[in-house]
Amino acid sequence: MLVVIMVFQYTFYMSEFEFSRLKKNSSEEAKGEEQELERKADEVCKQYEKGDTFDFSFEKNGNVFRIILDGVKVGAFGVKNNEDSKQISFIMLNKNLRGKGFGKQLYKKLNEYFKETDGAVLMTDMHKTSEAADNLWKSLVKEGLAEETETKTADGHKIYRFKR
Repeated sequence: MLVVIMVFQYTFYMSEFEFSRLKKNSSEEAKGEEQELERKADEVCKQYEKGDTFDFSFEKNGNVFRIILDGVKVGAFGVKNNEDSKQISFIMLNKNLRGKGFGKQLYKKLNEYFKETDGAVLMTDMHKTSEAADNLWKSLVKEGLAEETETKTADGHKIYRFKR
């Protein structure tokens, strides 16, 4: 069998065996690179304590944002667009940042970003929310920054949103 790969204006022809070997090598390289990035992220995240101020940024790619801390990717999240709000659709965070207040700082910074760029406020996902996310939002309500809405998610959790 012949495999045809088109890259821009060039077409490469190779046997199925050569293609599988190339695919295997690139996936092993990618796995090694991924492990190295994860190791670096672990190192960066372990140096922070609960209550520290995190100087982080995020890189936007469509509706997915990568979270960058000290120049290293430590997580990612996705958003869904509504008329006047943005919903967090998923969030992945390095395990070494959990329980240190990073999520709360992230949500506050995101809300400010969305208010400035789109005039929108951040809110919970309408379909499913975790217990950890519920607790984060409850703490934002206690601070007077967020409010509980009258509706609930499909899995029975309350829906929260930042105040305007």
